[in-house]
Amino acid sequence: MPNVQGVLYQPVDQKRFNDLPLLYLPKELQSILQLGFRVILTPSRINKHPKDGENCDKNLRTLIPVVAHLKTRGYDYHAVIIGEDKSPNQVNSRILLEKAEELGVADRFTILPATIGIEDYYKCADIVVTLAHKEAFGRVVVEAIACGVPVVGSCNGGIGEILNHFAPEWTVNPNDPIAAAEAIIRIANDPNTSNLLIQGKNWVQSKCSIASYAQHMMEITGIISNTRINQIPSLTN
Repeated sequence: MPNVQGVLYQPVDQKRFNDLPLLYLPKELQSILQLGFRVILTPSRINKHPKDGENCDKNLRTLIPVVAHLKTRGYDYHAVIIGEDKSPNQVNSRILLEKAEELGVADRFTILPATIGIEDYYKCADIVVTLAHKEAFGRVVVEAIACGVPVVGSCNGGIGEILNHFAPEWTVNPNDPIAAAEAIIRIANDPNTSNLLIQGKNWVQSKCSIASYAQHMMEITGIISNTRINQIPSLTN
């Protein structure tokens, strides 16, 4: 790609996405948490089921063997997908639920509709898992880190690019559910996880604030010089 002027990362409203204590527990998660499960959260649209030999872009079916492996290893995790399913009669969701039943984790796998209050769900999660093959932007990673939640994500695409800035050890091959499950276990037990989260939050604050996004965009396009933009209170405060 010739003539690249700069790289912009997904801006996030850090007044909305933050690690402040949660005031109200989403009712859809109450029973899961009361049973003592740790929550794996995956915000994603529920896309079509892949044909044989075809990769599904959001790769949601990989979550199910991840949960199954965690169960086998004695860890009680419950995967929650939050997203819109526009398929006829929500057939895509039914396929995922049937797969969970087949692998014996139907009681550890839930699909919820999209919500405008997704930040409350992040704050209830122990970890976010996003294993898309071709995710360009990685907004889920930015939102999760801003909320203080570690992320296991694909080693490729925007997800891998963002995680490689502060936690490359949290990236996995999106086609390897065992590696993803083992990464979840490592993150839960690693005393360095809190330090990596601090590094991640610092990176998000520096690279993904709305103000820094606007500033970088105007610098790249030449709308305004770096010297002048630093004098504009609305963009620097």
